[in-house]
Amino acid sequence: MEPRLMKESLEDYTRVMRGRYARRTGKPARQKLLDEYCQTTGLERKYANKVLSGQRRRDPSGVPRGASSRYTKSDLEVLKSVWLAAGQPCGKRLAGDMLRLWLGSWQNHHRNLSQAQRERVEQISAAQIDRELAPYRSAGRKRRIASSALASMQREVAVRCEPWAETAPGALEIDTVALCGGSMAGAIVWALDATDIHSGWTEVRAVWNRGAHATRERLSEIQVALPFAITKLDFDNGTEFLNAHFINHFKAQEPKIELSRSRPYRKNDNAHVEQKNYTHVRLLLGDDRFEHYELVEPLNEVLREWSLWNNLYAAQRRLLRKERQADGKVKRYHEKKASTPCARLLAREDLSQEQRQKLQAMLSSHDPITMRASIEAKLRALYEQRARLQAQQEDNMEPPADNAAPPSRARTGDGGPALRSLSRLRLPRLPRLTALQPAIPRAESQAKTSLAKPTQKHQIRAHHGVPHREASSRFLKSLSVSYFNEASRTKPSRLGSRQRTFSWPSPRRLVEHRHHPHHRGRHSRAGRSHRSVSGSAWADHS
Repeated sequence: MEPRLMKESLEDYTRVMRGRYARRTGKPARQKLLDEYCQTTGLERKYANKVLSGQRRRDPSGVPRGASSRYTKSDLEVLKSVWLAAGQPCGKRLAGDMLRLWLGSWQNHHRNLSQAQRERVEQISAAQIDRELAPYRSAGRKRRIASSALASMQREVAVRCEPWAETAPGALEIDTVALCGGSMAGAIVWALDATDIHSGWTEVRAVWNRGAHATRERLSEIQVALPFAITKLDFDNGTEFLNAHFINHFKAQEPKIELSRSRPYRKNDNAHVEQKNYTHVRLLLGDDRFEHYELVEPLNEVLREWSLWNNLYAAQRRLLRKERQADGKVKRYHEKKASTPCARLLAREDLSQEQRQKLQAMLSSHDPITMRASIEAKLRALYEQRARLQAQQEDNMEPPADNAAPPSRARTGDGGPALRSLSRLRLPRLPRLTALQPAIPRAESQAKTSLAKPTQKHQIRAHHGVPHREASSRFLKSLSVSYFNEASRTKPSRLGSRQRTFSWPSPRRLVEHRHHPHHRGRHSRAGRSHRSVSGSAWADHS
């Protein structure tokens, strides 16, 4: 009750002061009354002057201000009916000629209007139409506006879109890759990818749900693993990077790290790391889904050794320049000699003695074949653990009730029943192939599989002789030429146009398979970037 008494007291006090203010004629006397009223009520002086002069009301009257509407309830019902029949256009489109045209048709289908009512409806303005129909208008798709927090973080980091011109290691492009299996639902594991522009040194780590803290921790781990100091960090506009926790951490470091971001929806601004997303993440893990937190650390063990193996023993060629010819084709010029990121760093004269000893110790303490076998063993154990977790997840699912209604059935073209629900259908699991496993040639002895005898009606379309399921991006481009044995590769036999062959493709065709529409949009080649014309782009495992 106290706020109500205070309000009533203020209204009574204002009524008394307004009478006293009207009776005073001198300016000094009114100034004293105004000072007293402002000190008592706490109102601003100019507003208090208007209240005492009668220009402002202290209590709302409850009656809406302004002129009353000239349109009746029947007029608005006619307007709403016409608006719905016309497809809910905005007031600027409906007012005028369109409203007159639709009113004539509306009268033919509903009822006739009086001349006075039709004139009132035809004269309604566009603004009045929008005001009257606002409660009935459905909420359409609104333009996405960045939140104030995200906008403030974007102002903290400058946009960089010019070509790279780095002559020393330290400038990194970073990005995250979703290991989602084609579905972004639920919590998943992400791969954090960081690549150096000058040397091509690349590190990959696994992050759970790419949170701000987890992403910063993994990037700090990458910072320790690098054989050089970070001078620049370039990333996209994802919230895993554009947050106060991440930005303040790296801005506070000494020496200073320059932060920059790409333009929104321009993935080729980060073309170098986008290419590494394919060669260092997708080529190893493919499009499999990792949705268990227990897989983060085992996956990190694989990615640490996989990154070191690529940095020490996987040679790369740098794109020097691109030229567009008269016929419209683009000719690319790469380095003639491929070098590993480690060899590129060791060739620098300004490399410190400590850094040189660290790189040489890495080379002397590791063996490429041993590391490859270790990576494959860890990868096999990782997928076995993933299969166990998936089996436990399926076992924990509640079975359907016995008295549940049977699934609905439909009739197919040949009259047989067809189940609408395929949720209980179990498909056979195909073998998984990775980039580290040797290619298995398709010999004629394997023609006993079900895929080897396609019918005329159901053809199994293959790309360069490889079925779509087996043409996975995980082994399209091999890491070793020894995978492709010329003696074991079979030549396609002449079996007619209706029968398909399953011979193993040549390495050249495997590289060309990257441009198949099935793999469109999964990687961005650095050679396509406008920044790589004069910058340092890479062609991995060329």
